[in-house]
Amino acid sequence: QFCQRDDRVLVTAPLFHIAGCVFSLVALLNGATQVLEDFTPAGVLEVIDKLGITVCLFVPTMMQLLIAQSEDQASNLDTVERIVYGASPISESLLTRAMNWLPNADFIQCYGQSELGGVVSVLAPEVHRRTDDHPYLRSAGRPAIGVEVKIVDENMSELEMGSVGQIAVRSPGSMLGYWQRQSETLETMTDDWVLTGDAGYLDHQGYLFVVDRVKDMIISGGENIFSVEVECVIREIVAVSDCAVIGVPHPRWGEAVHAVIVRRAGCSLSEREVITYCRSRIAHFKCPASVAFVEALPVSGVGKTLKQELRRRYAMSEDLRC
Repeated sequence: QFCQRDDRVLVTAPLFHIAGCVFSLVALLNGATQVLEDFTPAGVLEVIDKLGITVCLFVPTMMQLLIAQSEDQASNLDTVERIVYGASPISESLLTRAMNWLPNADFIQCYGQSELGGVVSVLAPEVHRRTDDHPYLRSAGRPAIGVEVKIVDENMSELEMGSVGQIAVRSPGSMLGYWQRQSETLETMTDDWVLTGDAGYLDHQGYLFVVDRVKDMIISGGENIFSVEVECVIREIVAVSDCAVIGVPHPRWGEAVHAVIVRRAGCSLSEREVITYCRSRIAHFKCPASVAFVEALPVSGVGKTLKQELRRRYAMSEDLRC
């Protein structure tokens, strides 16, 4: 239950996106008051304060920007009761910061896709309330009612529990196919199962863990490297505001790990410091071989990092020392 009749719901995601559309419809069906607001950190904090917003939908990038903005902008956020988040992976460090930022709010993660009609799995508030090192805090929750999830290999064979493969979903809300795009439909759908394009695994309790987009996985020297894992480590660095990890061409290894980082305002950070920190936390072959610092990452209208644009930008960059 995301909202009730007496809630004041803030909708910042574009209504053409499945997240904004479904969130708005849920609020409408429950008779809640909706506030539609283009996302700017300062504007959102002001709206929450002035209108007493009780429920919000954010993507991880939005939460990160709001936390940073709140350090400079005094706002009363005590009315916020629930934060629904999703649309892209979130690091555990950012989620912990967000829960400390709004300690009285319930957090709910939703994993889904447009092709699946909305929500696939939900990570419930009670999991977020755990004070111990709860492993499920790193998951996307359990499948929603009526939704079936399995993990498959390239031949659509179901993998055993705990094995990483592509996430396939079947649900009443799944699409019939892409409009006038039969070849893409055949590539995506098999016997009513929709291939999400996400890599992940299921554990023995039925929790779904999303490890990366399949196309974002980096293959270096024959080793599979999940960019999200590396990003989570980099985001632990205090001086990092945001980051994205991509694979760039390498003449010997096929691909090399490249990190694109936005420094936190007023902080200094070098390439060597980033690489050294990563090597203290994860295997060396997963660590960035090179680092670029930028003012901002390219994002879509809903706040997702556009890694395809970053791959194009850095594929032929002479700044990279492969």
